[in-house]
Amino acid sequence: SKYLSRDQHNLGNSIYRQNQQGEAQIKYIQALEVAKTKEEKHRIYHNLGTLYVGKKYDLAADAYKNALRNNPKDEET
Repeated sequence: SKYLSRDQHNLGNSIYRQNQQGEAQIKYIQALEVAKTKEEKHRIYHNLGTLYVGKKYDLAADAYKNALRNNPKDEET
């Protein structure tokens, strides 16, 4: 459901803020599996990109590219 994706995404954000990036990555990927809209996918991919910056540049670049595919007008991404 739409809310399951949002719940997983919010849980990922909460976990990320607690510096548990590995667990946050899992929650974001779970959210992607149920995301239905481009808006949801954009937010999740953007957050994955942010998660990977400084650690896995290739994965960060891929995540940001996918975010822009879902919302090419987002200047922050």
